[in-house]
Amino acid sequence: MSVMFACRCVERLGQDVAFLIHVALCGMRLRVTGGGEQLERDLEKFIQCCGLTGLISKPASPTAQLPGDSERPRQVPADTETETSNVVSLHVEDNTYSFSIKDCSKFCHKWADTLVKSGGGDPVHIRQLLENLKLKTIQHMNLLKRLIRRVETDHYALYRCYIFLMGTNNSNILLHNLKLEEQFVTLSEAKDVVCILEDFMHEVKSQ
Repeated sequence: MSVMFACRCVERLGQDVAFLIHVALCGMRLRVTGGGEQLERDLEKFIQCCGLTGLISKPASPTAQLPGDSERPRQVPADTETETSNVVSLHVEDNTYSFSIKDCSKFCHKWADTLVKSGGGDPVHIRQLLENLKLKTIQHMNLLKRLIRRVETDHYALYRCYIFLMGTNNSNILLHNLKLEEQFVTLSEAKDVVCILEDFMHEVKSQ
């Protein structure tokens, strides 16, 4: 399969490819208006390439159709979510574009910077970078799960979870995916720990 789509996305979005990484890693859906079919196909392939579909177990859910408008924007799926709140819009007009989200993690910005600095000339290298960021995310999730499982018997494990999350610069995405991982969240203790961590991280960021 051609990997030139990755080069075109990085070239078109630059540092803002961080938002595309955020969409993919969160399993969100991207709704595109304008930009043409080629861009839409490139964005879809990019999201599928660096998304976590098949790497984490999520409960099955029916595919939802988003309400259309006169332009009938194409829906670009990563992991399908039915909630409208999990849809990010990208509006493209001529050489300008805007995402409906304005913030994403430092982790996404770091990888976007790496992609941009790669120069975009080697599509195979960019594809490998996307695989590397997926691997790093999965490694972080697995380590976080191990730490959370220790909380019940280790009084310092909750603090270690917090320190670890701060170090990843990616707490929102990690906790978001952890809440959706079917086999893990069936453990009531784990669900409680995830909620505590979410509340604590939110308080820290709001200060």
